[in-house]
Amino acid sequence: MRYFTAILHQEGDSAYGLSFPDLPGCFAAADDWEEIPAAAAEALDLWFEDRPDAPSSPLHALRKTPEVIEALAAGGVLILIPYARRLSGAV
Repeated sequence: MRYFTAILHQEGDSAYGLSFPDLPGCFAAADDWEEIPAAAAEALDLWFEDRPDAPSSPLHALRKTPEVIEALAAGGVLILIPYARRLSGAV
């Protein structure tokens, strides 16, 4: 199992949004707090469906990137998402 850092954000009463700085274009949304893990896993499964494995950056490195600095300044938080890549053909 690996861990990917996600930026979690929510404006007002909207859904929770997640984006993954290490995985451009990988994002998820969840209506409730409890739905975040499943939404994140689905987004990661879809992102890796047609892509090779990608490394995850250490937290100290991500915190220095403009994207993360901006997201944190806007009220976002960083969370670690555990992820085990789904085997091809698995249900």
